[in-house]
Amino acid sequence: GIPTIVNICKVPVGPRYLKAHPPTKVLAVSTYVQDYLRRAHGVQSTVVNPIVQFKAPPPPPQPLFITIFNPVEPKGGAMFRALAATLPEHRFAWVPGWDVLRGPAGGFDPVVCEAICRTIDIQFRGRVPAQIPMDLPNITRLEPVFPPHSIFQKARIVLVPSKWDEAFGRVAVEAMFFNVPVVGSRVGGLAYIVEHGGTALPKDDLSAWVAE
Repeated sequence: GIPTIVNICKVPVGPRYLKAHPPTKVLAVSTYVQDYLRRAHGVQSTVVNPIVQFKAPPPPPQPLFITIFNPVEPKGGAMFRALAATLPEHRFAWVPGWDVLRGPAGGFDPVVCEAICRTIDIQFRGRVPAQIPMDLPNITRLEPVFPPHSIFQKARIVLVPSKWDEAFGRVAVEAMFFNVPVVGSRVGGLAYIVEHGGTALPKDDLSAWVAE
């Protein structure tokens, strides 16, 4: 047969995803994913971290906002809003994400979510990611752009308060590329990044986030 390489960049994956048609080689985006594959599926893998690189260098900083990307419920949107409510003297900003999951009206489309779950052999339970209202006067919406230089240029701090176990945590590395301090949850593959290049905090401890 034709040699195949599968790169696992999201977890979990279902039990048949890798065993129905075993690939020649399995890559994992982090040691966390590598450990998950070994524990959950008995699959050996090689860690290859994603390359985070942009052609243009970081622009001169113009720090204005404490910024979050994609503040849905599993990404820590509720924590972000609670911080903004607790610290009204600070300016916060959010950037919407996961456009591929959204329908024409802008909300998450259950049909698309179900199809993605099916491709990785996990059960879709009918619940789409909850969108946290960003309705406070000190919170500004920023439109997503690529490359994201203008967003990071205006960031004082990037928050990654994820509640679920991130496979990697790319946005934290991107912030570091732009010399923006990162504060993130001690979860999944994100923990390794923020513990070695940022500040790692418990995912549900609002007082710790406020103090930081």
